[in-house]
Amino acid sequence: MKPSKRSCVVHGSRRHRRGTFDTARFLATGTYVLNDGSQISVQGYFSFGKESTASVVGGTGRYEGARGHLLSTTTADSSTDTLTLLP
Repeated sequence: MKPSKRSCVVHGSRRHRRGTFDTARFLATGTYVLNDGSQISVQGYFSFGKESTASVVGGTGRYEGARGHLLSTTTADSSTDTLTLLP
């Protein structure tokens, strides 16, 4: 599958688990709302300044029943989320 850059809005919440700023991990849930109204939901542990992965736990619309994973990478001035969905 060729990567694409779809526009979306991300909504989420997180709960601090423990640690310093560099080592803290957060239990987070998030929903990517795409331009057509479809949603992709994720859940997992995240941290600052590192790569984090989470599970794709479902979706709506064109992504109903979605499964896969999210890879979130952070640099000093930006972050990138890459969703990999299973067929």
